[in-house]
Amino acid sequence: MWSTCHTGKPDGYWLLERDGQVYNFGRATALGSLSLPAGRTAIDIETTASGCGYWVFDSVGVFHRFGDAAIIPQANLAGLVSFYDFSVGSDGAEKVVSAIPSASGKGAYVFTSIGRVIRTGDATSITDSNGRENLLWIPRLNSPIVDARLTDTGTGYWLLAADGGIFSFGDAYFSGAVPDYPIAQWRNEEIISFSPDTDGRGYVVVAKSGRAW
Repeated sequence: MWSTCHTGKPDGYWLLERDGQVYNFGRATALGSLSLPAGRTAIDIETTASGCGYWVFDSVGVFHRFGDAAIIPQANLAGLVSFYDFSVGSDGAEKVVSAIPSASGKGAYVFTSIGRVIRTGDATSITDSNGRENLLWIPRLNSPIVDARLTDTGTGYWLLAADGGIFSFGDAYFSGAVPDYPIAQWRNEEIISFSPDTDGRGYVVVAKSGRAW
């Protein structure tokens, strides 16, 4: 995650390991790491709006705060299912793939591999054009969700699936998906992440191999 604390622009970054250790680079300030008990892992790191702090989200739903990060209530992960049957992707237990703070920094959206959205704190419902805020209405996804992004307004989000599919909610603009390209370009790729552009009208999707669309 980028740090923008000193200049208002990206001037450093933090990297998170699964054991809770946080490493700082560039001008990013060393703000601390986690010492997690056995059986718990660090899932995600997200910076504050100022870029002068961050939250580390762990596998039981706790947001650990550093720097100027505000308190975010624990997310309830008790309802996650132990098995999900995907049409194409590898079957497995539902797991958290991203945890993104709300615009105020006092709540968060937690996204899972089957398209579930768990809200905590002041995070409000964000829905698609049919009034649905998640993908649980789909009986069987082709592939698991692997990443999610909130729009700059905080009133929309995109979900990315491992097959390159994109799902948009709220004011998130749908600009297409990887399966729109010829199948030879993506058939054997493992898609892992994406990044919207500055105006929110497009995004770059990347695969583990380094290929991008």
